[in-house]
Amino acid sequence: MMLYGCDFKEYFFDPKNIVAIPSPSGSGIQWGDNKPIVTANILSVAIECFPVKTYEGGGLFGGRAKNKYEIAATARVSCNIIDKNSYEKSARYPGFESQIIFEALSISGVVLGQAFGQYRVVEGADITTVSVKILDMSFEEVNKVKRVQARWKYGK
Repeated sequence: MMLYGCDFKEYFFDPKNIVAIPSPSGSGIQWGDNKPIVTANILSVAIECFPVKTYEGGGLFGGRAKNKYEIAATARVSCNIIDKNSYEKSARYPGFESQIIFEALSISGVVLGQAFGQYRVVEGADITTVSVKILDMSFEEVNKVKRVQARWKYGK
């Protein structure tokens, strides 16, 4: 599902859309060994792209301006505490958290840029968001991005 995209028309480039999606194979996570205590799912991903001017060489007065690009991304995450008793017993320990990896991918699946956002289960918050910026992309890199997907970083 595409929620937002990148449009470079204002920078004299052809308009370009980037699809923003949860990873088809990595959008769900479960805490609990034998039976699930908590589950969480990435519901959707929204993105915005924008240029950032940088200056190279010669300081402020002798350098030349160059555009780098950033992709801001936000994932909506739903959480379900299945076993409230087990959750309450172990919620004071940092076990109900994981990172969400946001990847800017080419059409062939090559990762052109990525960023990590931290997610922690919060009781009473059924839907939360995790936001990041994928930084320092060249025009050539951002021009090859066809999708941004979010997935869980599994394991410790």
